Amino acid sequence: MNPKHMKFRLWLIFALVIVVPSFVLSFLALRTNLVEEAVIEKQLEEIVDKELQNITSIVKDELKKIETELVSLLESAFHSKEKLNLISQRSRLIDIPFFLNTQKDILWPNRSQTLTADDEKFLKWHREFFKDKESTPVFKNIAFVYKDIILEETYASSSYIGRKLNSVKNSKAPVDDIENQLALQQFESDVRVRSKVYKKARMDKQQLATRNVESTKGFGQQKRYNQKFQPRQSKFVSEAVLFSDIISQSNSGIIPKLVEERLQLLFWSKNQKGEIVGCIINREEMIEHIVKMLPDAQIYSKERIITILDELGQPLIAPKEGVKHDWRSPFIAHELSVYLPHWEVAAYLTDPNSILTRANTKVILIGFVVYGLVLSIVMGGIFVLRSMYEQVLLAQQKTTFVANVSHELKTPLTSIRMFAEMLKENRQPDEKKRRHYLDIMVSESERLTRLINNVLDFASLGQKNKRYHFAIVDIVELCKDVVEGQRPRLEHNGFQITFKSRHKHLEISVDSESIKQVLLNLLSNAENYSDDEKSIELEIDDDDKDVYIYVKDLGIGISSKFKDKIFDEFYRVDDQLTSRKSGTGLGLTIAQRIMKDHHGAIDYISREQKGSIFRINIPKQEV
Repeated sequence: MNPKHMKFRLWLIFALVIVVPSFVLSFLALRTNLVEEAVIEKQLEEIVDKELQNITSIVKDELKKIETELVSLLESAFHSKEKLNLISQRSRLIDIPFFLNTQKDILWPNRSQTLTADDEKFLKWHREFFKDKESTPVFKNIAFVYKDIILEETYASSSYIGRKLNSVKNSKAPVDDIENQLALQQFESDVRVRSKVYKKARMDKQQLATRNVESTKGFGQQKRYNQKFQPRQSKFVSEAVLFSDIISQSNSGIIPKLVEERLQLLFWSKNQKGEIVGCIINREEMIEHIVKMLPDAQIYSKERIITILDELGQPLIAPKEGVKHDWRSPFIAHELSVYLPHWEVAAYLTDPNSILTRANTKVILIGFVVYGLVLSIVMGGIFVLRSMYEQVLLAQQKTTFVANVSHELKTPLTSIRMFAEMLKENRQPDEKKRRHYLDIMVSESERLTRLINNVLDFASLGQKNKRYHFAIVDIVELCKDVVEGQRPRLEHNGFQITFKSRHKHLEISVDSESIKQVLLNLLSNAENYSDDEKSIELEIDDDDKDVYIYVKDLGIGISSKFKDKIFDEFYRVDDQLTSRKSGTGLGLTIAQRIMKDHHGAIDYISREQKGSIFRINIPKQEV
């Protein structure tokens, strides 16, 4: 197979087996990393969500404590306006105290007495409500309203709810409380259930509470694709209820009312006669009670800020100075309580771009790892490919070498046999021609010897056991003997061979047989690669350090891109000219190794017009 075709096939296999799968895998890996922002956001959301749930529980507990405290304070104030007034002066939680008789008439504050501006407003805002002439919205968790649907949808075929409900028989907790908690957990965790409940609420025309925050869930993707924020859905539904219906369900409680867009909390407590004592809970004192339960460690961290938004969407806990946020767009927010409608506990990222930055950093790191692995695979594949190519090429070269050696050995043997038969049969009576034939036979036998020596020397070079016998040699005489020994054969083949030297004698220390072998290999190379102009010149020169031997020809020459490869074993320039020439591909390899062992060198020099020059330099040594 042509080496170029072989290389193309190997590269094609490499691309299909290694490069393409590597880049597909890296593309898929980086494509997966594009969702890293959403993953990091989800992880952070889960952490912050737990913090908000904890704060929501703290606020609910604090509201229960406030209710319990007010029950304890006001239970002794029935029928005693003076005591009611005294208690209200002592407790900062009580803003405007009130007392109702069994007919829900307001006995305190009363218009027959001196009233403050706040008392007047109280009567204006709540008189009709206490007399059941107007209702107020009461809020309930939508999961509690539709708990039957949720439990039926989720646990109809599950033994879990059965075990839970059966455990109620042995529990002190009311069945309703357990069912409510199960329904709430499933409502908050299951998107499918939540969607069905909201759909049912819309069909029933339930009035969902409004929220002061917009949805920023998945804000990274929305920001990337310029999607608009969607309003969050409230988990509270409201129902207009009369005052008498509210107080009929328990002995005390808190009623939230929006008055002129501000939230007021009415605390009430009922005695056995049906009389009611209560108050407007002081807003500032209630907020102070809540804030005290939330230390800075729960409010501020390096990653997020947590605050509580009131019914107007304003923060009750001001963040650190210099930090500005769009309060309507928190990272995550929870509604607080049915007693605090429209209030939210909300978390904001300290750095809004922190998730994107972390995602990009992680993607870059993973990208480096992926591309590093791909690069390693590709580089390893290239190394294996080159090794395979070199091994296959070497195998091809060895096969070609065997064929070439067989041909090279056959040629001189054929010539020797032909001339020997002619001399044996006395077919040439001319003594001069007979001598010429003998010279050719000697030259061809020397050629045959050189070929065999090349093969043997190559084997010994590979095993590094070639031995040299250095001696003082007249290099001029040695070169002249080589030229004269090859002249009959070369001239018989149409070559003109010349020898030049500006020295008659030049002695250096070399292994004479090895130098002869180098020269014979170069002369054979010049002979093989000469085309029309058959001219070979051997020239000797020197300087203070080295002796130079030039072998020049007017042959086909060698392209500069191959000049570094011609000394490789078995290498033969593969073009239309050289492919027709015989040779083993070992001559230059052996010549270069011999010159290295002589601490010299052999170089190829391109001639300007045509042909080649091989230069041998041998270091001079003290004679």
